[in-house]
Amino acid sequence: MNLFLLQQTDLKLDQYNHRIQEIQSIIADQTQRDLLTREIDTIHTDRLEIEKKLHDIEEKIKSTRIKMQQSESSLYGGKIQNPKELQDLQTEIAFLKKQIAEFEEREFDQMVLTEDITTQENGAVHHLELFDQKKEEEKVILMAEISTLEQAISRVSPEKSALTTGLDQTSLDIYLKLRKTKSGIAVTQVEENACEKCGAEITQAEWQKARITQELCFCSTCGRIIYAK
Repeated sequence: MNLFLLQQTDLKLDQYNHRIQEIQSIIADQTQRDLLTREIDTIHTDRLEIEKKLHDIEEKIKSTRIKMQQSESSLYGGKIQNPKELQDLQTEIAFLKKQIAEFEEREFDQMVLTEDITTQENGAVHHLELFDQKKEEEKVILMAEISTLEQAISRVSPEKSALTTGLDQTSLDIYLKLRKTKSGIAVTQVEENACEKCGAEITQAEWQKARITQELCFCSTCGRIIYAK
């Protein structure tokens, strides 16, 4: 029966086209890359914040050193003779030295954080580069598969056209309608006196009619066209 052969051809084309759509979706999918990019953006933002804190600490150390140098200049310059003022300067210098030591400790911690997050960011960028490289290699393979599938479609399509040409329009319309409503399977074979698709019993008379006549015969349960060898 030409309708059965047409269905076999259509199922091949369905399979080829479905795989092409699947491949195109894989190629177009940016979900994983977007996750990696967002991860880099987050790390980058954190790095800038850590570097800003480091810069602020460095500026505090710088300004505190200048202030301490000014106080030491005043202390040892000989212009101030008042013991109380000299004592106050000594106290201030000691306090400033302590501040500088605390700042330098914080600076070291912040430098460690900066180094760690820079390494983390470089690692994330490298991961993205490797991902892009792998994705591109995968794309080349997938595009080659699409080319192979398109060639297969080009070979099968003329077969479909030839089969369609040999069918009357009424039978073709029924077939196409069933294809839409029966998950692409419009024609069912008879296997051991039963409908291959739904398992319903096919009588001997129905089988003979489907086998001998040109009239379309249908499974009384699923409504598909019966093909009997």
